[in-house]
Amino acid sequence: MKKTLWLMLLSSVLLSGCGYNITEADISNYLQHHVDYKKTYRLGSLLEVDTDLSQLKVKIDPNNQQRVQLNGLLQLHISSFIKNFDFTSHGTFKAKPVYNKEEGAIYLEDMSIQLSDVKPDKYSSIASKFLPKLEQSMRVYLQSHPVYQLDTNKSKQKMIKYFADRIEVQPGYLHLVYKL
Repeated sequence: MKKTLWLMLLSSVLLSGCGYNITEADISNYLQHHVDYKKTYRLGSLLEVDTDLSQLKVKIDPNNQQRVQLNGLLQLHISSFIKNFDFTSHGTFKAKPVYNKEEGAIYLEDMSIQLSDVKPDKYSSIASKFLPKLEQSMRVYLQSHPVYQLDTNKSKQKMIKYFADRIEVQPGYLHLVYKL
């Protein structure tokens, strides 16, 4: 009985177009539940910076460049012995998606980050001193945490993980391709 079910599942996976699509909504949902970028930086004993990246939205291949684009809100709180500052910045992260077969996960590499629209405006000059360090930290974080991982508790995704060997970027979705 188990063998029959396994063969039925295998044939349905193999006949479903030799691939599996992961949509922008799938990745956004995964990021909401699995990616939590909150960091605290200490700069000597005089300054502490708390960061929180939230409200991530995903666009896949919006400009036919084979890239994934994440847009999010970065909230910063800077504490110093003189004054505290709170401000926000919008971040745009563009990267090439890669599939890690062993983990059944999609990671981002070759990332570019742009932080802009610092609010309130009066803190723009203060924020500009911290943004390069934040950009580097976010780059490392987003390259070392998957933006999507197949759920091996689900039979179809478990089969896809086993057979998928590469990824194709299409407008609006990522396509995991497997060979027969």
